[in-house]
Amino acid sequence: CWGLSEPQGSVANNTFDDVVQDAQLIRDFLGVRDRWAVFGGSNGATLALLYASRFPESVTGVVLRGYWAMTAPQVSWDYLGTGKRTIWPEEWELLCNLVNCTGTDLLRRFYSRLAGPAGDDGCAGLDAPPGCRLGCSWLRWDTLGSALSLVPHDICIRSYRDEDL
Repeated sequence: CWGLSEPQGSVANNTFDDVVQDAQLIRDFLGVRDRWAVFGGSNGATLALLYASRFPESVTGVVLRGYWAMTAPQVSWDYLGTGKRTIWPEEWELLCNLVNCTGTDLLRRFYSRLAGPAGDDGCAGLDAPPGCRLGCSWLRWDTLGSALSLVPHDICIRSYRDEDL
């Protein structure tokens, strides 16, 4: 389930440039000769724009939804406690408690837990047990505010269970 990237689970070879180049390699492998439309949502919108700028001869158009460009204001709103935290304080507290963050160091602490050695609870990196709450908690937080829905938000969030991830 981790794919073929090496070293396994590492983000060292998972840069935007690497992913864009991989998309072009897949296109070549599949023998796609015609130009194609590129679609991207959220962080994938950034990748779609980057792909289109690197390979304009391959692209007929770009469709974007929910554009997220990792600008300082976007990162601050989502992960440094200046925006979403004020709307969903209980979810923020649950997330921060998992990694003992102080409010502005969520990204650093989460990355350390996911990329570093397992802690006392065994929740880190590739060896995390299926019930580990880090991945599920991150997904829940990241989903907050990312979509409009007719279903009450707490029902959507509860649908992300640790055992499903």
